Amino acid sequence: MRASHADRERAIDVLKAAYAEGRLDKDEYAGRTGQVYASSTYAELAALMAGLPAGPLGGRLKRRHGRRQPRSPGARVEVPQRDFAA
Repeated sequence: MRASHADRERAIDVLKAAYAEGRLDKDEYAGRTGQVYASSTYAELAALMAGLPAGPLGGRLKRRHGRRQPRSPGARVEVPQRDFAA
């Protein structure tokens, strides 16, 4: 299937995060970035993203199959109140 401009921009965001986290050196980042812009299919983009998490702190934190999802940094946590007077 053909990739859109938005798909390529999302791939660039993944590369930026990987470079900022030290997962890619400058030359590899530059090379992959050029290849992303030249890519025309999802398969080509997937090959360039192989081995990288899907963004800052990695998409690996997202769990599937009924497990809990990580909270966003600003999310509120409700703590049940206990009555300690009893």
